[in-house]
Amino acid sequence: MPPSKHLLSDASSNILLYLTGHGGDGFLKFQDNEEIGSRDLGDAIGQMYEKRRYGRMLVMVDTCQANTLYQDIWSPGVLATGSSKLGENSYAHHSDMDIGVAVIDSFTHYALQYLKGIEPGSNATMQEFVGVPCSLPLPPPP
Repeated sequence: MPPSKHLLSDASSNILLYLTGHGGDGFLKFQDNEEIGSRDLGDAIGQMYEKRRYGRMLVMVDTCQANTLYQDIWSPGVLATGSSKLGENSYAHHSDMDIGVAVIDSFTHYALQYLKGIEPGSNATMQEFVGVPCSLPLPPPP
């Protein structure tokens, strides 16, 4: 693997792993042709733990059924959160009409708003992060 693809981290590193794409029960697809499953993700993080490549890690997943992607992470020092539970969809926040696609999902939009407000050295907690109210529109009825 070329050096440009290596994460230069060690046992004192704090890692943010952010994943987005199209999801389902225990998997995430990248651009409709590459896929990662929950076991693959759990194994990769497990290998990072064994090689002392992180101290703490936050895994954020923004996709339909996002929370199923981290069900096989067993390594210590890892917190995970996602935009939706098993059987739930994740929705776009807004679209760019010029290019005709969604430019950001709701979970990511509100997560970024919250994270931008945290100062270096803050004592903010994950409990505060997941408890932040947001004004998500309800999906239309079927």
